[in-house]
Amino acid sequence: MVRELGRSQLSFSSFGVTLLISAALLLSPTLIFLRFHGASLFSAHALIVAVALFGIAVAVAFVSERFASVRAPVLALLVCWFVEVQSESTLATGELAAVLVVALLGFRMLRSHWQVLGPVALVFLVASAVLPVGGGDSVPVERAPSEYSALPPVLHVVLDEQIGVEGIPREFDPTGEAVRELRDAYLSRGFRVFGRAYSRHYLSRDSFSAMFNRGVATRYTGSSRRVHLLQNEFFSDLSKRGYAIRVLQTDYLDFCVVPGDFDLTECRSVALETPAVLDEAALSVPERVRLLIGMMSRLSSRLPEFEVGRVSALAADAALDTALGLVSELQPGEALFVHVMLPHFPYAFDSSCRLRPDPSTWAYGEGAEVTPDHYSEAGRQLRYPLYLEQVRCAQRRVGKLLDALDANGTARGARVVVQGDHGSRIGTSRPSTRTAAELTPRDFSDGYSTLFAMRRPGQSAVYDRRMLPIEALLPVAFGSGVIPASEAWLQPPYVVLADRDGRAEHPLPEFERSDAVGAALD
Repeated sequence: MVRELGRSQLSFSSFGVTLLISAALLLSPTLIFLRFHGASLFSAHALIVAVALFGIAVAVAFVSERFASVRAPVLALLVCWFVEVQSESTLATGELAAVLVVALLGFRMLRSHWQVLGPVALVFLVASAVLPVGGGDSVPVERAPSEYSALPPVLHVVLDEQIGVEGIPREFDPTGEAVRELRDAYLSRGFRVFGRAYSRHYLSRDSFSAMFNRGVATRYTGSSRRVHLLQNEFFSDLSKRGYAIRVLQTDYLDFCVVPGDFDLTECRSVALETPAVLDEAALSVPERVRLLIGMMSRLSSRLPEFEVGRVSALAADAALDTALGLVSELQPGEALFVHVMLPHFPYAFDSSCRLRPDPSTWAYGEGAEVTPDHYSEAGRQLRYPLYLEQVRCAQRRVGKLLDALDANGTARGARVVVQGDHGSRIGTSRPSTRTAAELTPRDFSDGYSTLFAMRRPGQSAVYDRRMLPIEALLPVAFGSGVIPASEAWLQPPYVVLADRDGRAEHPLPEFERSDAVGAALD
């Protein structure tokens, strides 16, 4: 009987250790993820996910007790999950395989010292819940020196995936109301609006590189999770003129980690996948649970991605609240650059900026899990009405930024640009060198038409209908402010089609909405 009791105690001890290891490997990444982004550990959705993960850990421990041979392989797989979700970039298959082999050998070698791992796992789990984990990227704030005070403030706002005034499709705006609304939102505030402005590039990374580096679209590097510019001549030019630069960016496209000679006073990065936005979101608990699980699933590139789960629009909305405070504090000698993922998908907001309560109706972008397919007529018919509502929401939020700027007595005389980086990209074919022959004028308009509006002291509100590239407009907007009327500015518009096969220039068909704005060309 004593011998049987001893076996029972040993079995329980083994079960407990396996449970602690499994719980640590499953729960620690979740705790770190929540705490890193400043999300509550005690919200209903976070507790439900934690209980579910603990249940998986219990199941692993029970199965390992029943079939001892699977203990080491299962735990090794959990180690792979832990390592991959903590990595800033996607691990190569070979790297993950090496982790799997090392973990498998380690667990097998420690079979005779299994009880030692229990306290280690417990300490690790507790440490994940209480020790500092950092949170976001930031450069300390320092107010601009007094010698900068003679320089007018600069505000540069880029709305990701913002279509241009005359790029709005007639089929979804037959009366021209959306066209006139977008145009007049800026004309009424004294802006010069370029209704047929366009980007020469389809992807944000190419577009920003070209805008900030005199047309060169390949000065960036990075991973699938984060891209940063290798050069930023635009910021360097502002800095040489004496500006202190403040940046509010996303954690996908980094403008701050650039080897350059510009004065970066402040840099704030907004996470696109942040669970913090769920704490106050007007969503049911089950929907918050689904969104949190979706975010967690995308921490690993090897897990199936949930169709519902992207919260970048919510993060962008929160970022605009931050931008509001920065604009209210903007001083002479400062240049504030803001890049937000609105009206970029998912289309979570209606035209009044109310959050749609069912995330399954938000309509996402590309991806095998998205239905109907992004590049299809059915996908276009579904997405465009939702997109145009989010466009209206984005413009409402920008209007509040401009109100705050105008109310800021120290920012009078500011030079302002509000623009997009490319079009809506809600077409039936993705532009590339391979698809060039099948692209329609509508595909080009959807992909490349984008907003560009500029305001500076002494400038009258004007609507300019010339087709001009944003990479040429931006330096002028913050430079002389004089848009040339020469033939060089009226060269035939073109875009750059790019894919793995290379890059090729392609003529850009004209897009226009004279039905909404009138036929006259300024």
